[in-house]
Amino acid sequence: MKIALVHDSFIQSGGAESVFEAIFELYPEADIFTSIYDKKFASRYGKIKASRLLQRLPFKDKIEKFAYFLMPLVFESFDFSGYDLVISSSARFSHGITTSSKTCHICYMHSPARFLWEPFDYFSSNLIRLITSPINLWLRIWDQAAVERVDAIFANSNYTAEKIKKFYNRDSTIVYPFQSKECRQPVEKRKDFFLIVSRLSRWKQTDLAILVANKLKIKLVVVGEGEDLPRLKRMAGKTVTFTGRISDSNVVDLMSRAKALIFPQKEDFGITAVEAMVCKCPVIAFSEGGALETVINEETGIFFNDQTVVSLEKAVLDFDKFHFKGENCARRGKEFSKEIFLKTFSVSVKREYEKFLQSHQEIN
Repeated sequence: MKIALVHDSFIQSGGAESVFEAIFELYPEADIFTSIYDKKFASRYGKIKASRLLQRLPFKDKIEKFAYFLMPLVFESFDFSGYDLVISSSARFSHGITTSSKTCHICYMHSPARFLWEPFDYFSSNLIRLITSPINLWLRIWDQAAVERVDAIFANSNYTAEKIKKFYNRDSTIVYPFQSKECRQPVEKRKDFFLIVSRLSRWKQTDLAILVANKLKIKLVVVGEGEDLPRLKRMAGKTVTFTGRISDSNVVDLMSRAKALIFPQKEDFGITAVEAMVCKCPVIAFSEGGALETVINEETGIFFNDQTVVSLEKAVLDFDKFHFKGENCARRGKEFSKEIFLKTFSVSVKREYEKFLQSHQEIN
């Protein structure tokens, strides 16, 4: 069987890239397609088929952001004739590939593109929404047509599956992502600092935690980098520390010692919350999105109901009323293991591919 794997891009490292890497472990002989890649994020995959035009341009991390309207043309230009199975890993455009009637296309959807379907959550500026709205209107039309070409969809959470149903009127199979952190035994007594581990974009709502830390004079360690970092540094008080991007082992060390992870964003799944729990670290999470499927209220963490300083502040103040057991957090986190993902994913792919073949035999 000839297989191809498709991913939006390889210009950063995050949860979607970890999932793609695991899919590649299942199908190591597959050809890989993407729009654009940076070698430091894609060297493990060998030869990658990408857009020749985009790949020649400098500042690859900026191209996808500012030339995103070209991505439908990029993905539709790839030739998948001769492939039996194509698996796309998509949070934006890669599900928009075109395949023949003889090729089965399965999409693992991390999320429908947030900037298209949830612009008020994604964009903080009304001006940006106004400027991009004509292009995004065309892209939404394209996106709905593109999803119709997919033979089967896997979603990374029930929350994502609900969005797929709402935006595309398509059903999907839930295949939860995984965490792969190896956590040491935590110190006897956790330290008095709170932790955020995130890509620093405005929609991640890291500023809420900083404003609460400033107000309550509590220690907050912020791990990550991104375009929102300069603004966050300007607003941060003396109790807030920024580490930038650090190694996985250092992230594990912080999770093993932190009082709690603060998770203020609305994620489709939210692997960081699971990683924290594996490290026996409870979570203070916003009560929407994938966190509701991973964090167990008052057992492995607590929720706050509004993305406001007042709501998060109350949760932080209430946190000490609960006595979280590290063993409960770790047990919950380990329910989202890589072994379970690999088994569930491979079985689901086999089932959908067999259904595809059977449907074509019936037609013929």
